[in-house]
Amino acid sequence: MVPDDNISPSRRQLLGGLAVMLSGVSGCTTGGRQATPSPTIAITERRSFSTCVNMPTTAKLTNATGEPAIRSSAYSPPMDWERTNWLVTSTNEQEALEYPTGTTGVENARQFLDATDLSAQNVLIYQQTFDSCRSLQLEQLMWKQDERTGGGFEIGMEYSYDEKDGSCPDGDTKYWIATMVRVPDEIEEITRFTAGGVEIGRSDC
Repeated sequence: MVPDDNISPSRRQLLGGLAVMLSGVSGCTTGGRQATPSPTIAITERRSFSTCVNMPTTAKLTNATGEPAIRSSAYSPPMDWERTNWLVTSTNEQEALEYPTGTTGVENARQFLDATDLSAQNVLIYQQTFDSCRSLQLEQLMWKQDERTGGGFEIGMEYSYDEKDGSCPDGDTKYWIATMVRVPDEIEEITRFTAGGVEIGRSDC
């Protein structure tokens, strides 16, 4: 996708270096909903989407202790939760969310969830590990119905990153980061997921 005109050339250069290009196919489904969180795998092709939201409202969770920033007891067997995406579609699934010790942003995330009308919208959670000296920002959320299945949706998330102010720890230190973002309630099943730097998708929308 063509980057937002408001992004400066220097920022585009930063975005072009973002080494997070992931895609995944969801696990088994039950009753039209995603039954297991979706792991992600590397891709190389650019995706095409029909609907785009620039700078969507999000809630962000981070954890620098080596533990995930968020988990859910609604899924069995347990997963490692790294590079994983899943949907929160009901209050029961919201109450099943767990925030391990060391997670920051918990109160904001809870307020974000409480302010979401789960009868009209679902909440997409995408979790990954990232360089502790950089911060991620979701620039664009994209989706389209998956023509292969006729029922599920393809989701795309385009991120930018900035260098954090101040000193950074020595070595290749990572932290867990999870992004919460609202999607229409018609998105109940994710059949393909892509996340990465700007221009992971074409300018169809």
